[in-house]
Amino acid sequence: MDDIKIGTTGQITEGDDSGMFVRIIRAPGCAGAFQILVGKTQDLEHGYDHWVKDEIDLAKYFRESRWKVDWTTVK
Repeated sequence: MDDIKIGTTGQITEGDDSGMFVRIIRAPGCAGAFQILVGKTQDLEHGYDHWVKDEIDLAKYFRESRWKVDWTTVK
């Protein structure tokens, strides 16, 4: 999971949702769970979110979405 950054906004460069922005945060009130925020702009407005129960499911979500994320483009 080294290539998945928590709490950092990145831009999806390959896979589903290419061109959109993503931020992974720890899900509030759910130990070990993560919320995946995806939006058309860096502020993640006009987007959607998903929840996964742990790091294993987070990595699986990235694989299934075929995401490659550039975590360095967004400041």
